[in-house]
Amino acid sequence: MGTLLAGIAALVSIFTYGSSSPARGTAPGQPSQAGAEPSASRETGPSASEDSGPADPSADPSTTSPPPAAPTTPRKPPTPRTAQFDLVEDYGFNLNDDPLRPSEGQVFEVHWDDFFNALEADQGAKLIKDGSKSLADCKKATRFEDSLNEYVPVKGDRFCVISATGAVGLVEVTDLEPGTYFGLKVTVLPAPEPAAS
Repeated sequence: MGTLLAGIAALVSIFTYGSSSPARGTAPGQPSQAGAEPSASRETGPSASEDSGPADPSADPSTTSPPPAAPTTPRKPPTPRTAQFDLVEDYGFNLNDDPLRPSEGQVFEVHWDDFFNALEADQGAKLIKDGSKSLADCKKATRFEDSLNEYVPVKGDRFCVISATGAVGLVEVTDLEPGTYFGLKVTVLPAPEPAAS
């Protein structure tokens, strides 16, 4: 019995020493791994990348505002220009032509139609012969016609041409020989240019 008790005491002493001694591989004075504080890899709180602060509103597409619109350059006011030429049978011109010269072989806003003996308007243009003496008068005039008899205009007469594009023309008869040619001085206020973006 005494031997049995002595053996039990020895085992208790071994277990007590093993539990109180530092863990293998741990320097004396340092806590063993069992008593060490949890490492960073075992943290259960939010990581550094999971900021608990307020969310960035720029990351939410519903709170972002559209970029400011690019400023537009104001439209330049059109500058009147003047051309002088002779118009003969079957030739015509367009107000927005630059240079403004008569030519043939196509449909024009104004042309001399020898078949109908008339100055004809086409391409949506209108003629106005109401005594207008300036481009400002032509812009306000509304007595539209599609043609003017070639024998009606006389030297010094003026008539207006209003283009479908918005151009305005004041035409002065500077010379003529009925059935042969018209000498014309044409002052045009071109259609406004579109705004530049």
